Amino acid sequence: MDAFYASVELLRYPQLKGLPMVIGGGRRKVDEALRAVPEGGTLADIPVAAFPLLKDYAGRGVITTATYAARQFGIGSAMGLMKAAKLCPQALILPVDFDEYRNYVSYEGALTLISGWTGIDFGQFKPDEVLRHRYTNAVQSAVETFTTIDPDKEWTVREMADWVGVGGFGPVFVGSPQTVADLMQEWIEDTDVDGFNLAYAVTPESFEDAVDLLVPELQKRGVYKTDYRQGTLREKLLGKGPRLAAPHPGAAYRDRGDIVRLAG
Repeated sequence: MDAFYASVELLRYPQLKGLPMVIGGGRRKVDEALRAVPEGGTLADIPVAAFPLLKDYAGRGVITTATYAARQFGIGSAMGLMKAAKLCPQALILPVDFDEYRNYVSYEGALTLISGWTGIDFGQFKPDEVLRHRYTNAVQSAVETFTTIDPDKEWTVREMADWVGVGGFGPVFVGSPQTVADLMQEWIEDTDVDGFNLAYAVTPESFEDAVDLLVPELQKRGVYKTDYRQGTLREKLLGKGPRLAAPHPGAAYRDRGDIVRLAG
């Protein structure tokens, strides 16, 4: 199965396994009709022919994710639905359903994730306990995201876990590569940030989308490098030679032979 959202849909509709399918666009009447399962039946009993086809989709929108069967036709996340329909008109299309996706989020898993980020063991708190600002040695900004940036909002531990459970807890940019690039440039111009740390909803797909779709758009705008400068990381950071020089202790360890001689 492919990315998280698509995986959830395949759990709901196992009859679609192996078929090209995309998730995206707005909810339509035909989507609601799929929920009208005959008495005594299940979602798995809905015939494949009842699902909407990408070729029949009308309107704007982008793909949130796609199954591997659809990606074989060149379809990928953030691609416009109209363009995708030309590449694979026979693909099935389902709307994004975040409420359903959250049903598959592990509360304990989300707490474990945020506990590792912040250095706070959130397992010690009750789910409905209000999160207070706590000073820690680990990623203080992570705690501040929930307690100080929006002073009028009181987050409970449960709400925090629900937020973190799908895609992390940072700002979420959704849209085409052009839209996301616009937002990133706006942030840099307004706040003078040095860069961005990318979080993922699914791996490796989230990173593949950034590399294959977003980076080329940023390069086209001249705001992202197209090649690496010559030299080692040490040379770039420190402006010194590529190797440690004496009297640094590390200079004695050039190769395995040096290590063996020093050990002897």
